[in-house]
Amino acid sequence: MAGTDEPRREIDAVSVAVAPRADRSLAEAIRDPKRLAALRATGLLDSEVEEVFDRLTRLAVKLLGVPAAFISLVDENRDFYKSACGFGEPLESEREITGRTFCHYAIQSEEPLVIDDTEGDPAYRDVPTVKSLGVGAYVGVPLVIDGNKALGCFCAIDMKPRQWTPREVEVLTELAASAKREIELRLATQAERSARIEAENARRTAEEANASKSMFLAMMSHELRTPLNAIGGYADLIDFGIHGPVTPAQSDALGKIKRSSKHLLGLINNVLNFSKVEAGEISYTIETVAVGPLIRDTEAMIKPQMIASGLRYRSDGGDDVLAVRADPEKLRQIVLNLLTNSLKFTESGGEITVEWGETGPTERSFEPMVYLRVRDTGAGIEHSKLQSIFEPFVQVDEGLRRTNDGVGLGLAISRLLAREMSGELVAESELGRGSTFTLTLPRA
Repeated sequence: MAGTDEPRREIDAVSVAVAPRADRSLAEAIRDPKRLAALRATGLLDSEVEEVFDRLTRLAVKLLGVPAAFISLVDENRDFYKSACGFGEPLESEREITGRTFCHYAIQSEEPLVIDDTEGDPAYRDVPTVKSLGVGAYVGVPLVIDGNKALGCFCAIDMKPRQWTPREVEVLTELAASAKREIELRLATQAERSARIEAENARRTAEEANASKSMFLAMMSHELRTPLNAIGGYADLIDFGIHGPVTPAQSDALGKIKRSSKHLLGLINNVLNFSKVEAGEISYTIETVAVGPLIRDTEAMIKPQMIASGLRYRSDGGDDVLAVRADPEKLRQIVLNLLTNSLKFTESGGEITVEWGETGPTERSFEPMVYLRVRDTGAGIEHSKLQSIFEPFVQVDEGLRRTNDGVGLGLAISRLLAREMSGELVAESELGRGSTFTLTLPRA
């Protein structure tokens, strides 16, 4: 397809624009680490022939009227032909060629390379494929991704000199754009697959770490609970006078030993329970639970401590018919944790109030809910620290002297238990004006 003088001048302008870049050598362009990394990320090197690419090279042969067209991917050692149309053996079977090729120059320039007469052009006459493949004329469009990474070329060749027209270069450029889009799709697919694998590996690693942590905590809790129980038992025996008379001072000291060992045992149990809840190792028996009776049962367990601490207690709820869908033991644990928390941080003369009733749907549930609210007149919590109180092992110091120190797990366990029962636990507080904890659960 020979052109007129005007198209010829346009082609000359294109050829000048694609002269080899002076800022980097041919070898530097081919061995660019970023280019090679992007190439290998496609997963196309040494891959099987695919119709989606073969269709493009066949179309190039037909539209340009050339004997051969190919899509090459160039690494540091060879040109791999992802698709080749019009080549005979052995290239058709081997699908690769080593040594310097015209594609290398197109990669170096990152612009279309147009050569009308390979043997007549002193810049390219020594390229080996001029002799080995009989390339008389060449046009190649680099497959550039990410703006500056030329992975290979979409090329067309003729066995004799030929004046390539601007329209022919444009057609090949459009076909190269289609090939590039397919390659970018492969990259996106590879990235998605890698992300899935990475996420799965991270999940598996987290599960293994969680299992190891649970095993460690279970082992440590057993190793610690056994001697603590022994300490308490021996203290009881001594206090009972098994080994001889005990003076009042000795009995008082033994009482402190027993209380301390019991307290430490409770802390260990809390750590182990939190680990199980966090790992999802706790089973739930969801049933209809009447709220009023459960609250009265729970408050009976802690009311003596409130009286001893000089606190007023008031409960205000609906009738005993109001019920929730929950595990009764888990619900009792949450209520006890909330009451204990208020007890610890409310000074003598303060008040703790428990309220319950019906409420509408929440962000976590579209069904009718029941709220259970524990309100105190304690020291309160700074707004900036309010959310952190639900984090494990976090304690907010209000400057009060604690009579029953913990490790900061009660609220963390309570929120996890609530959420596992399709509920929620939130807190409101103002420094110096007390705190309010609201538990919501699905209405039965």
